Amino acid sequence: MREAPVREHTFGDKTIPSDLFGTNEAKNLSAVVWCNQFTVPRFFRIAAEAEGLPDDVDSAVNWGWHATETESESDSPAERYRYCVGDRDLPSETWCRGVTVFRNPHANVALPEGALVCTSEFRLRQGRLVRDVHDFHPLTSFLRMEGR
Repeated sequence: MREAPVREHTFGDKTIPSDLFGTNEAKNLSAVVWCNQFTVPRFFRIAAEAEGLPDDVDSAVNWGWHATETESESDSPAERYRYCVGDRDLPSETWCRGVTVFRNPHANVALPEGALVCTSEFRLRQGRLVRDVHDFHPLTSFLRMEGR
């Protein structure tokens, strides 16, 4: 593995500069928060966990890939997962599941540790970009429901 700076991003005929945190304008930006997990299936899973599956649904299975503990130190940055929605033996699905925080290493005011609850954080550590994964952090998820 090697690191190399990305100077720009191009899509079609549009090019934009890279390195948001390296710009002078971003010094007052402590972090960027991103999540691709706030979806209709997630709301279904949370409701099913609280209220049970709807009467016309016999089963619901959620599966996909989740990040491993610390990607920078792992040979396999992601592992497959699969579980039945509503299984009482599993931990509850939280709102912070799937939330990623990108910390600005050049911020005038650093984001305090624990200020934003998340399951994944990118930061510079000893000059290297690392990703810390806290708890279960889904990267992708699919929901299959079987009904009557």
